Amino acid sequence: MEIPRWMISTLVFWMLGIGLLAVYGTDFEKLENALDFVGDIGAVLCFAMRDFAIILYFKFSAKPQRTSSVALLYLIILYILLPLLMFSLDLDQLTPLFYPIIDEVQSAPSIIPAFIEAILIWILVVNKWKRSPHYQLA
Repeated sequence: MEIPRWMISTLVFWMLGIGLLAVYGTDFEKLENALDFVGDIGAVLCFAMRDFAIILYFKFSAKPQRTSSVALLYLIILYILLPLLMFSLDLDQLTPLFYPIIDEVQSAPSIIPAFIEAILIWILVVNKWKRSPHYQLA
């Protein structure tokens, strides 16, 4: 009863992602670039966790009436506006900061920025959750 529902959702999400890696990632003979496949799945998991954390961050605000709209605005900025800015400035090597899978860039190194972004936003979420009225300790 004391565990927040979002924490259970997060754990289920990670178990499904690890299960996907276990089922499809173990048959490396069929995959041409097994490391790229694992990197792709890892990057997708990290970006999804970052996006989930962004939504949660705004849900823990003092006035949560428009949190979905604000989170959607931030996701549009992260997935559309900033990558378009990078493309227009010919900084294509920075696209792994915004997209989980890029054809021109090896996908295994693209997991590093996604992991760092996910960790940073989750630190913010946990800190905001502890300050919110939803936080309870047994």
